[in-house]
Amino acid sequence: MKSFVNIISILLMLFICSAPVFAGPYAGALGYSESIPNPDATDVGIPGFVGPDGDGKCLSQGPNNYVNPVFVGWATGWVNYLPSDDTWSSDWDNPARALGPVTGDHFDIVSLGDLDSTEIAGAVPPGEITLTFDQPICDGEGADFAVFENTLVSLFTTGDGSVAEEIHAELGYVEVSTDGVNFLRFPCDSLTPEPFGSALYLTIDPTDITNLAGKHANQGGESWGTPFDLSELAGESLVLEGTVDLNEIHYVRIIDIPGSGDFSDATGDPIYDAWLTVGSGGLDLEALGIINTPGWLEITSVPEHAYIFIDGEDTGKLTGGNPLALPAGSYSLSIRASGHSPYEDVVTITPGSTVFIQAELSLNPGDANGDGKVDFADFILLKSSYGISLGEPGYNPDADLDGSDKVDFADFTILKTHYGEG
Repeated sequence: MKSFVNIISILLMLFICSAPVFAGPYAGALGYSESIPNPDATDVGIPGFVGPDGDGKCLSQGPNNYVNPVFVGWATGWVNYLPSDDTWSSDWDNPARALGPVTGDHFDIVSLGDLDSTEIAGAVPPGEITLTFDQPICDGEGADFAVFENTLVSLFTTGDGSVAEEIHAELGYVEVSTDGVNFLRFPCDSLTPEPFGSALYLTIDPTDITNLAGKHANQGGESWGTPFDLSELAGESLVLEGTVDLNEIHYVRIIDIPGSGDFSDATGDPIYDAWLTVGSGGLDLEALGIINTPGWLEITSVPEHAYIFIDGEDTGKLTGGNPLALPAGSYSLSIRASGHSPYEDVVTITPGSTVFIQAELSLNPGDANGDGKVDFADFILLKSSYGISLGEPGYNPDADLDGSDKVDFADFTILKTHYGEG
């Protein structure tokens, strides 16, 4: 009896030791258990397939499913495919494999290659690829796009680094750009501790990582994309200065991360994953799906070059310029010009379409800031530019009410004459 109890105790201990312990704050892997750790996290996977056979079941496991209609577009081209090596055992160096809809086929990939310790020490750059699109990505509600890598969820716990329900991942940084020159990287986080056992078979806790391509499973009958939300980049300097327009992302760059711990997350912590990998080494990209794509607002006005306000916020754009990209939705539009009452309207934007506005603003002398009222705000605007002529620092054409190329007493006379109107 004692021996039987001891055997049961040992088996129980082995079971307990093999059970995954998800300790991180981020979303866990979907599709491999009845519950998901941290289901309310913002980085929960997005199913590549949906339908009667269940979310995330690709066609090999769910023949009645279909590609998730939440995706309104897919990558259509590439530039700068720069793998770190080309020692493939198949044609995994074909970037066209990353184009078009997700398939859930873990062999339908393009590999970015991996770096060994000698290459890392020699500062060899990791592999990368930049994807392009027929329609840009925009910053809409929730996640704006998802990356599909052939990540696998482990079904077994072994003694050499694999833990059941953790992921066998080949991770990558994700960056976005409007012009293909200036890129912004998503702020990623990795809480993965330094590994033990064989790094080749290493699995990692998915709740320990976020904003890294390869977090969610896309093989073994499961197909889940890793989501990325452009609003997380809204405070970056390149966005604030207008170099990167989050409503017109034309390029997404994915860079492999050799999981040796020599590469870091946004806070400087080391990133670990399965390393060194062979065959299709490094990140294996299968697809990139677009969730939010913009519509456009094209405005001409009389007078020309008036200011465009959306929902009360200055867009920094002028009428007569390039169309303004906006996520789908309804917006309060205000077009303002010095000395005129504002043009007000409500516009509805739909993805892929352009709304044309021809606005004629009525005269309102003295209204320097174009808000429809001649008041103290206009006085402050004139005062700040008083005595300054065209070409001199501080000259503001909105304060030059008579168009004389100088803000002087004549402009204040116009303001005084019409003060309180509007």
